[in-house]
Amino acid sequence: MSYDKLLIHVLWFYDFSVFFRLGRKGRTIIFSIHQPRYSIFRLFDRLTLLCLGKVVYHGPANQALDYFTSIGRHYGLANEA
Repeated sequence: MSYDKLLIHVLWFYDFSVFFRLGRKGRTIIFSIHQPRYSIFRLFDRLTLLCLGKVVYHGPANQALDYFTSIGRHYGLANEA
């Protein structure tokens, strides 16, 4: 990874972490993130997933994979880049 890309990543994560601190203080934070890396996904408490504008999952983020497995959907875990 080039220095510029690393610097952008570090600054982005630093700014992103501000929102998580606000969330821990009781603020509601809403993000729309397409395919977040695992290190970011692990930070989420609750998760809402939409498909074609309809809610397909809303609940604890750490239980989403178990939910989809329980309804017959099996997904492999992606490696963190």
